[in-house]
Amino acid sequence: MSKPFDPTKPVQTRDGRPARIICTDSKFDCNGVPQPIVAEIQENNGSKVTITTHNETGHLWPDCRPSGNDLVNIPVKHTGTIWINFHPGPYGYVFNSKQLADECAGGDRIACKQVTIEFTEGEGLE
Repeated sequence: MSKPFDPTKPVQTRDGRPARIICTDSKFDCNGVPQPIVAEIQENNGSKVTITTHNETGHLWPDCRPSGNDLVNIPVKHTGTIWINFHPGPYGYVFNSKQLADECAGGDRIACKQVTIEFTEGEGLE
């Protein structure tokens, strides 16, 4: 399940173009549906910008149908490091430090490997 749109955090368009929220209190509405968010979207070549209005969930269209122009929060990237104790057969045990991996190593440990992984917040949770 993805996190709800948060206009106070950095945004981009659903199709990956840079965007900037100008305000979140516009009085504009589209067919009776409030469009309080006004944003500046960079076009693909970066030479011009488009000003758009969006509802509170970041959708361009009042009926919330998906569009490449919708605003979404920029995915937050993280890096994590773990240590894996490997044992004969298909066994591995994960630890958050080399010291802990060493302390918990059984006598049959055949390797201890450091693994650094880059991941996007929320990845694999859907």
